[in-house]
Amino acid sequence: MPASWLKAALSALAFIALAAGAADSWIVGQVTSLSGTNGPELGRGLALGQQVYFDHVNATGGVHGKPIRLVTLDDGYRDSETVRLTRSLLETRQPIALLGYRGTANTLALMHSRLLGQEGIALVGTLTGAEGVQGAENIFHVRTPYAVEVAALVEQVLGLGYRSIALVHADDAFGKAGLDAARAALGKNGAVIDAFAYRSDAAAFKSSVETVSRALARARHDAVILVAVGEPAFEFIRVHRLAQPYSPIFAMSVVSYQEVLDRVGMKAAQGIGFSQVFPFPYSDSVPLVREYRKLLKQYAPSAKPDYFSLEGYVNAKVFVQALRRAGPKADRAGVLKALNEAGELDLGGFYVRLGPRWRTGSSFTELTVLSKSGNLIR
Repeated sequence: MPASWLKAALSALAFIALAAGAADSWIVGQVTSLSGTNGPELGRGLALGQQVYFDHVNATGGVHGKPIRLVTLDDGYRDSETVRLTRSLLETRQPIALLGYRGTANTLALMHSRLLGQEGIALVGTLTGAEGVQGAENIFHVRTPYAVEVAALVEQVLGLGYRSIALVHADDAFGKAGLDAARAALGKNGAVIDAFAYRSDAAAFKSSVETVSRALARARHDAVILVAVGEPAFEFIRVHRLAQPYSPIFAMSVVSYQEVLDRVGMKAAQGIGFSQVFPFPYSDSVPLVREYRKLLKQYAPSAKPDYFSLEGYVNAKVFVQALRRAGPKADRAGVLKALNEAGELDLGGFYVRLGPRWRTGSSFTELTVLSKSGNLIR
């Protein structure tokens, strides 16, 4: 048998198998960071929360009689990989929708590639609140925009009596988005802000963070707002709290308090404020959270509740509602139409608003603080 014929035959069989798999289930694609130094725990949390909800839906009959299959690929937080892997995913797995992406630069790169429009596919939930991606073609945000989150955080910091504020941020698209939002919010309140950028690349962030910390020690601001994620955030907190043990630090919602506690220890982490854009995942006071905690225990018993898996869970709930509305013969266009016509969704005491002119999802914000006992409190 000629090798060329065999290769063609195997390719045809693979295509038939793929088509059969797609016909028997709803394929959903995700490209996010599962590795690297810039907060891989965020991408893992998104994937976990989504899978938990899909497991529940599949166990109760699926959607229109078909199960949902989540295909997750790791871009290592590299925006070029986000685009490349998305293109590959669209070609090889033919998903009906995309779900749970992460990163400002990554989402911007996907947006500029125009893949979503060309393929006529929706992206539900991307872990960034940058203004530059709000209202982008076929992107339906679930989390609160950075402008709203940072404005609320600034208001809370000012309400505590702090007037001279330092903003420490990454020298990337995420850092710039946070800086722009903070300047806009502080300008309205007449407060003073000094910006300090650190290099976010893996080879340089440690020395860069130390340089920033030394500059802060000389300036002596009332408080620090931290626009950082992953290893650079942990390193800054560690170094800065060694130099100024009682310096008030307020981190954005992209920072995991548990990771901070694990990486820098209780002494350095105590008293840090964390902005949040989803309901408190450590109590059952909100129906959405009560449901999430119950299903997390059922389908991922070794996992602990946290904000990022809750965010993934919300992404999945929004998508499933759209898929149900799209009907038994749902396709990409049908899911897009359902999302554009969704309006305000009550997900269980947590509301998301979606439509052709409103794709910024939620406006929820809350400030939490790490207590002396190592617990997050409101």
